[in-house]
Amino acid sequence: MSELFEFLVAVVVALIVGVAAMAALYAPLRRVLGILCGTDAGAAFWAGYSALFMVLLPVLGVASMTWVGGDALSPAEALSRTLSLAVAGLIMALLAIGRTLLNNIRAETPIGHAPTGRPAPAEGQSVQPTPGREP
Repeated sequence: MSELFEFLVAVVVALIVGVAAMAALYAPLRRVLGILCGTDAGAAFWAGYSALFMVLLPVLGVASMTWVGGDALSPAEALSRTLSLAVAGLIMALLAIGRTLLNNIRAETPIGHAPTGRPAPAEGQSVQPTPGREP
């Protein structure tokens, strides 16, 4: 295989890992962000930002580290290295997002309670701004 083809396969694998994680976490993340932000616009922005972070960080890890060393790898070794780097990038993204969310939740209220005193909105339901908070 040519180096360019191997690189493109690695990037596609990293994209699949990131998109799969983003697809699994997007709806719950959007609900949590709706509670923390207090507005649909804020929740939509931060959910989109987080989704990009979850997709692009694995790709960055694979793109920057896969071929360091110049050793010829078998296809199985190349796939193993690609998956390892993509998952490592995804874990870093999730840790950063989780830490940020946890810090904001702790600042607002005890874990498990909505900062507005209301239950979390259902999927597709509008979030009303919290009184006294800037949108």
